[in-house]
Amino acid sequence: MVRRIDELIRNESRVRQSLDAITTRLTDLEHRMAPLEAGQCQIIAEARGAAAATASEAAARVVTDLALRLGSLDERMRRLPPPA
Repeated sequence: MVRRIDELIRNESRVRQSLDAITTRLTDLEHRMAPLEAGQCQIIAEARGAAAATASEAAARVVTDLALRLGSLDERMRRLPPPA
């Protein structure tokens, strides 16, 4: 019986040491994750900004092209003789 109690105490000590090691590793991981999460938010914000800028540029190109084409058509229409 005494032997079993000693064995239980040794096992409890090992379990505590293991739990302490796990707790330490988890805390280290949490500390490493915090900057990564902050960096991820920064990357997302920059990607959204880049996407918005690209969309604006694409829309501006389309509008510019459309304005040039309409201006060209308007100029051609002015050169046509009036309807008879």
